[in-house]
Amino acid sequence: MLGVAFVPAAVTGLLFAKAIKAHLFGPRPVVWALIVGGVAMIVVERLLRRRPATHEVPGAGGFETLEGIPFAKAFGVGCIQCLALWPGVSRSMSTILGGRVLGLSAAQATEFSFLLAIPTLLAAGAYDFLKPEAREAFLQGGGTWLSGLLMSFVSALLVIRVFLHFVKRYPLEIFGWYRIAIGAILLFFLA
Repeated sequence: MLGVAFVPAAVTGLLFAKAIKAHLFGPRPVVWALIVGGVAMIVVERLLRRRPATHEVPGAGGFETLEGIPFAKAFGVGCIQCLALWPGVSRSMSTILGGRVLGLSAAQATEFSFLLAIPTLLAAGAYDFLKPEAREAFLQGGGTWLSGLLMSFVSALLVIRVFLHFVKRYPLEIFGWYRIAIGAILLFFLA
């Protein structure tokens, strides 16, 4: 199902990469994406408080599992991941909220989002590496890139478990308010 969820963003990214870079890169679009994403998190979390997840599958030790997530829900999360092609829209936020709207529990949506990051970010990095300027920058600072990649991987492994426990206990609305506050501060400095 990760492959199914990966396809929409891969195709959309390849088709619209030039248009995205031409029109959506820049401080103002990024700041507005932060604010709109924060509002979306708050609205979705408040709406979902009233509705239980429709696809919870208990796993070993009481934890939910991703086994058996239907094709349509995986594809839906992948389509929603396309929103993250807009700089400033968090890939994890869009896929977690998308999973929640499609009926996954917060823990399932979060775990699926983290796993979906692997093929998505690897493909995006490989695509950029095809460009001569990216290869040149990598060769000039290869040790720095490799150490950064290793540290990102290790820190993600440490954070995932803590974050999964967090989203089981607290709403993602907290992160929505954080995004709005950061966006407002950045808008102030841009003005």
